Amino acid sequence: MQEFIEKIIKEAGELGLVFYQKGVSSSMKTHAHDLLTEADTALSNFLVEKIHAAYPDHHIYSEEMATDINPGAEYEWVIDPIDGTWNFAQHIPIWGILIAVVERGVTKYAATYWPVDNHLYTAEKGKGAFLNGEPIRVSAKKELTGSVGNTFSSLTQPHAEAISKLTQILFSKGAGIKNYSCMYNAMLTARGVLDFYVSNGGLDYDHLAPLLICEEAGAVVTDTYGQPWKRGVHNIAMANPAIHAELLTLLA
Repeated sequence: MQEFIEKIIKEAGELGLVFYQKGVSSSMKTHAHDLLTEADTALSNFLVEKIHAAYPDHHIYSEEMATDINPGAEYEWVIDPIDGTWNFAQHIPIWGILIAVVERGVTKYAATYWPVDNHLYTAEKGKGAFLNGEPIRVSAKKELTGSVGNTFSSLTQPHAEAISKLTQILFSKGAGIKNYSCMYNAMLTARGVLDFYVSNGGLDYDHLAPLLICEEAGAVVTDTYGQPWKRGVHNIAMANPAIHAELLTLLA
């Protein structure tokens, strides 16, 4: 199944690059920063068709699909056909494809693919995380002072004020805040480029694949209240164990 995931996610990436290179038109979904392009729909259809043909009894849930296929099945595929659609539509090269496979409520396989850089992140539960086949680990940074990470606060979601205040505290500690948009931040945290990632924006199709990859790379992942992250929760905090504990202290 992991080989199949890697094959179709790279094929979807090739299709996405065709749209990206020629340019796309976009329409607004829920607000000005939440866009839909013809590429989102095309990649979703491509992946859904491939998965359904190979695993006709599996549940398939895609961000761009109105109705799930086989809801309630033992295996569920969760797809974000283009994570970072706003970037994609503006021809900013930070966008990717996210796929998670959930077995009986537990994420077993995950892949994210960033076609412009040809960066394929993969993980299988209990077997580590990889970038283009090479093992990755979170950073060894011991404290937030001098660290580099990302915080994102959506004013319409829980814990917005706390995350905004956290950002100010981090600046006072000399921490750097880099914003690459979308779940690319989580992947940079997984491979130790960033030291932490805190956000209260995102849904299951955003979080499931990156969460497993980050955990398998050694990150502690919770919601921003320090509770185990659960499906349907918007807010998330991920970092190596030392920094994660300090983040939660500041958020509290």
